[in-house]
Amino acid sequence: MGTFAANLLGTEHFVGASTYRDGDGSNARIVLAIDVCGEADIAIEMILDTGAPYNVLRRALAQEVGWDTDAGWPTTLDTWIGRLDGSLVRGTMRWRADEGDGVEIEGTFFVPDVDYESLPNFLGYTGGLERLRFAVDPSCNTICFGPV
Repeated sequence: MGTFAANLLGTEHFVGASTYRDGDGSNARIVLAIDVCGEADIAIEMILDTGAPYNVLRRALAQEVGWDTDAGWPTTLDTWIGRLDGSLVRGTMRWRADEGDGVEIEGTFFVPDVDYESLPNFLGYTGGLERLRFAVDPSCNTICFGPV
């Protein structure tokens, strides 16, 4: 991970660093390995999206970890595949670290009422990214992070 992570890790703001995967083809994306936690933790890939209002998790995955998807706050979210009905659900995720320590945060997730296979999972701002400090170095596909 080089000097980028070495310079940031161990400071008061950053506790972990991870390598991310670029999006596929023409999509400029930062794709991170995240653990979604519940009755059964699962490892998934999520796209970092500072413009997304919430974390977005496909319904089948939310149910797989044991979240009560019917007990959330009903809402609608405008997405690139259209307007989706769903619920806001509280859940826990763990940012995995290749160096240093991972960070576990509780966040707000939008879970659509219908499981759209074409809808990726997103790390959104409200109830997610706003709870972390993060810095990205695209020259080595590294992201450093720490709790706010």
